[in-house]
Amino acid sequence: LDARLGRARAVGEALAACAGSALNEWDRSGRVIGWHGPVEAVLGIDPVSVVGRRGTLAGSALAARLDDVAGDRLRGPLRDTAPEHLATRDGREVRHERREIGAGGTAVVDVFVDVTRERRAQSESARLAAEKAELHGREVRRVGEEVALSRAAHAMASEMTRAEIHERLLAEARRLVPCDKAAVLELDGRGDLLPVATAGFAEHTVRRMIFRACEGLAGIVVAEGRAFTCDDVEGDPRISRRIVGPERIRSFLHVPIVLGERVHGLVSVNSERPGAFDDRDAHVLGELARHAATALGNAREYERERHVAETLQRSLLADDLPRIPGLELATLYRPSEGALVGGDFYAVWPVGTRVAVLLGDVSGKGVEAAGLTAMVRYMAEALARSMSDSGDVLTELNRLLWGRIPDGAIVTVLLVVIDANGSTLQWTSAGHPPALLVGTARTVTALDDPDPPCGAFPTTRYATHVESFSPGDVLFAYTDGLSEARRSGTQFDEDGVRRALLESLSRPPAELARQVLSLIHISEPT
Repeated sequence: LDARLGRARAVGEALAACAGSALNEWDRSGRVIGWHGPVEAVLGIDPVSVVGRRGTLAGSALAARLDDVAGDRLRGPLRDTAPEHLATRDGREVRHERREIGAGGTAVVDVFVDVTRERRAQSESARLAAEKAELHGREVRRVGEEVALSRAAHAMASEMTRAEIHERLLAEARRLVPCDKAAVLELDGRGDLLPVATAGFAEHTVRRMIFRACEGLAGIVVAEGRAFTCDDVEGDPRISRRIVGPERIRSFLHVPIVLGERVHGLVSVNSERPGAFDDRDAHVLGELARHAATALGNAREYERERHVAETLQRSLLADDLPRIPGLELATLYRPSEGALVGGDFYAVWPVGTRVAVLLGDVSGKGVEAAGLTAMVRYMAEALARSMSDSGDVLTELNRLLWGRIPDGAIVTVLLVVIDANGSTLQWTSAGHPPALLVGTARTVTALDDPDPPCGAFPTTRYATHVESFSPGDVLFAYTDGLSEARRSGTQFDEDGVRRALLESLSRPPAELARQVLSLIHISEPT
């Protein structure tokens, strides 16, 4: 027995030394028969005090060094257990494993390994990994927000009117800041806040969503130009129940839309639960409002320029056509879709017993093109009142325009002088698309012998052409916006204009013009 115990102790000491662990040996009766290894270092127990004790006393001594849960596990039956971690009362961690040894399981060995440093390192590593994952997640979210804001800014910048920008801002706010309801309010000329775009609100609430100057928190946000977040309307006595009550709003976020040095209005997101909005939401909504302000500034400039250009454009179009015995006259003007204003112009006026018809097109859009168009029209009309020959009129017009029009500008003009009594017309074209002269037998003559556009060459001499113009004949003149229109992706061209005209000949002049336009079915107007 002594020899066997000696060998067992030797094996235990060797195992303990290799593993850096403490080994406790029990016999089958529950008596501690040996301790090996750094017992005091691992468990803080004097091995002499427990060797020879039976299970209850020995187990109690061991359990006293561990916390309550670990102690209960150690007092369990003397059988194999899977490795488990036990906590000591002084804050260390010990890995414990119990195994039967010897033939027929004559003894049981407890192995204790101090894993405090290892577990703490693992815990620190896990903490660092969690922090790194959190930082990475925040960066991913930040990049995602920046991309989403960039797309939202581009979308708002592509809109042309304030109404379109308001609707786009509302849609982007709801997409980027989760909310139940949202609204965009604009300051009117009196300083009152009025809803211009809403989502989620009842119609009767929208009708009441009017805030007088400096009234309520919305008025304060606009007056001070600062965002305001309300976490719970129930705890803020400043908040009126007029809107939040019927809509069951518990929290909201107001952000001003600052346009230059003044506030344009505000964008508001609302939730039916308290504390729905945080600093991140305030940042995102603030960036949206900033981009919206830039787009609104551009829209104001566009609307101002459009108003000036449209005023000029209206002055260039003949509102009331003269009454000429023996002639039926009609005009139709349609600007290109999305164009500010066009460079097209026309005029009809009597010249003695004859009538002059002027049709032209100045390249470009907007105020500059409209100004050039006005100069061309009124110059041509003044010259035609003092000259009887259409070629002489355009020759002098070309001389006057030379050096007065911007480089690269193109001015096409068609001047037709009709003598109804003499059943003739004379015409001159300065690079203009050919007018069509249709006889009573449905024969079509294209007035297609153009000289260069006006202002292109200083010494151009424009030719005068004469055609018969008998009762029942039709003269159809147009600008290139008609021939260059597209239908199903294919350009309509001059042959298409000819076919549409022939299909519409039975109609009076005003209806004929509308019918030709409808036959083209312009899908990409120019």
